[in-house]
Amino acid sequence: MKKSTQRQKKKSGTAKKVLIGFLAVGLIGSFGKTPEVSTASASSAAAFSEVSVASVDLQNGLAEGMAHLDFPDVGTYEGNLQDGKRSGNGTFVWADGTSYAGAWANDQINGDGVVTAPNGTTWTGSFAGNAFQNAAYSVKGSNFRGTVTLADEKNQANLTFTYPDHLDAKKTVDVTYSGDLTKAGEFSGNAAIGYPNGDSYAGSVSNGQKVNGKYVFQNGDTYTGTFKSDKMCDGSYVFATGQILTGHFENGVPNGELTYTVNGVKYKTTWQNGACVSIVKA
Repeated sequence: MKKSTQRQKKKSGTAKKVLIGFLAVGLIGSFGKTPEVSTASASSAAAFSEVSVASVDLQNGLAEGMAHLDFPDVGTYEGNLQDGKRSGNGTFVWADGTSYAGAWANDQINGDGVVTAPNGTTWTGSFAGNAFQNAAYSVKGSNFRGTVTLADEKNQANLTFTYPDHLDAKKTVDVTYSGDLTKAGEFSGNAAIGYPNGDSYAGSVSNGQKVNGKYVFQNGDTYTGTFKSDKMCDGSYVFATGQILTGHFENGVPNGELTYTVNGVKYKTTWQNGACVSIVKA
């Protein structure tokens, strides 16, 4: 029997559950529906000019082998059929451009495969029942790469983001993120962040911004406390040489009354927008 591709249009039929409702900061959107393969009529089955199947049941429209199936307003499937159901390897492309390429079983996405979002982001891993599983997936986008581990309560991300170096347009720099990723796709929870200049942060984050934790500067200085709009707010700045400045920071610089400690001796200091205007021994 000649090998070619059978092609037919299908009604959407009974919709399967949405593959995933997980949004990862633009990493990938929610998937469309992957409907069941509805029964083909005898006339449509007989209309194939060439059939690349081992057998075709004209009465029930069941086929085996390679096929191209069109689901109006939903998407297309190209791949293997067994007993009229998608099984083996196949690719489904949704109307919005999202695609899945990989293993199928009994008309569902089951096994290893790759999901590609319309923006080009890929998720590589194991799927079951038309859905992501609680497992680790390798992800890659236009400026990031790494793994995302899905779980019932809290997702984990280990990603490296690459950006242009503002000092040299010919170079790039990396920022690493290792920590929580919410079901809504927000970088919120606890995390460790590494910066290209050698600075690092460990603590809580919200929407990718620092909230409360410890920031270590590459020169050995540290800041421990709260952050507002990703900048130092209320806490203690410890210099590598041992001095400590404790109090309020506005837009990341000391402002107002702060306590300055050096060699165990405390001083009351007053600051205005990062400049010390007075100092007296406490």
